[in-house]
Amino acid sequence: MPEVIFLDEPTANLDVRSRIEVFKFLKELARKEDVKIVIMSHILNDLEKFCDGFAIISKGQLLHQDTIEGLLKKGVHLEYSIRTLNRNDMEAALEKIRGIGGTLLEVNPVEAIVKFQSHVQVNDFYGLKLSDSVLVNHTRSLLEELFLELNDGQEESK
Repeated sequence: MPEVIFLDEPTANLDVRSRIEVFKFLKELARKEDVKIVIMSHILNDLEKFCDGFAIISKGQLLHQDTIEGLLKKGVHLEYSIRTLNRNDMEAALEKIRGIGGTLLEVNPVEAIVKFQSHVQVNDFYGLKLSDSVLVNHTRSLLEELFLELNDGQEESK
């Protein structure tokens, strides 16, 4: 087994379930075989969820290197949108979110925007048992936001 495996866009064109399975497999491979896995990808949201460390490179220049936990410690927060048409399910979800330290930024009858300040809170959030009627989405990606900030809000020219 090599010490390092380089993968270029390993989840491109895969459906959500397949992308999750690929990353679970890669994490397990890295753990069992003590191998480092370097992933090049434009799907920053996936990397944010599954990778320990990251580097942002643009036009051949290393712009930033850190961990997701490191970003969170520097005051970058994770925000999620919670949606449901069932008022009781919304109230139950928000009570559970408050219980793990989530901060409610906006609340209306069908949607709430919630912020977490630590990776631990996010892990707790993913472990919550919410009603099937409750939909959860990122409102923003930490890595996408950082990439745009480092590139002065401009996407790379192709």
